[in-house]
Parts: sequence; C-alpha cells; structure tokens
Amino acid sequence: MVIAVLTGSGFWLSYAHLAEVAARHGLDSSPIRQWAWPATLDAFIVAGELLMFRAGLRRVTDWWAIGVTATGSVGSIALNVLGVSGATPGPVPHLDYIVAAVPPTASMLAFGVLMRQIHQRVARPLPHEEKVRISEDRLPPRASGTGPNPDPEPGPDTEPGPTP
Repeated sequence: MVIAVLTGSGFWLSYAHLAEVAARHGLDSSPIRQWAWPATLDAFIVAGELLMFRAGLRRVTDWWAIGVTATGSVGSIALNVLGVSGATPGPVPHLDYIVAAVPPTASMLAFGVLMRQIHQRVARPLPHEEKVRISEDRLPPRASGTGPNPDPEPGPDTEPGPTP
C-alpha cells in the first residue's frame, strides 16, 4: 500500500509540474493540451513497465521495453528539473532543482518496485505455498474408501460385486 501511495503521489506531483512547465512554454491558452502534454512522456514509463512485466512472465528480456521505460523516466526527470523557474528574481536555488527531481524519481522507482512485486507474486509461489505444494506431492496416493465419499468395502455379510 505504501508503494502504491508513493507511486501515485510521485506521479501526480511530477505530472502537475510538467503541466505547469507546458503552460509556461506555449500551452497556457489550452488547459486540455497543457494537461495532456505530460502524458506524451509519462505514459512511456507505464507502457515500458507493463512490457517488462509481460517479458518477465515469458522469461525473456525485452530491451525495447527497458529502453522505453528508461527514456520516459530520464525524460520526465530532466524536464521536471529543466522546467524549474525561480519563485523570486535572481538565481534559482539548487534545492529547487532537487525538489523538482524527487517526484519523478520516486514515482519511477516506486512503480518499478510495485511491478517487481506483482511479477514475483505472479511468477513464483510464496514460500509457504511452495511448501504446501511439495508436501502434497509427497503424500501417498489416496486409498479407496477414504475421503468424503468412500467406496463401500465388502464386509463379511456382503458379496463382492462384479469385477470391472
């Protein structure tokens, strides 16, 4: 849950900042384009991570997916940092650049962790599930007459039935 919250908040902060950057650089007259512009970059992070997830399930390395994710991530971080403008006249404090870099970096890392956890959960059973499966494999075959609907065994007063 913490990772999902971190992913969402980092993504939202990064996305909102990129929308502000878009507004300051020509898209201020169109709020729809201003808010759509960050998706042209950030959606590559999501798409790349999903492609890597699919490749992991297939047990292959998809370098295209890695490249798409890296391009989206590096681009988002770079544009967040390059989009910093000082709140006051004069030089921009260095901390403003760090503040701009943290949300996209946190979002990228948290989303990667989230996708890794999902992949590990889907691709491999949890340790206790593995132990259960192994112990079930070691059980002897179930004998006739056990379980919820046991076959009646002939007793001293019954005749054996026909042989199949």
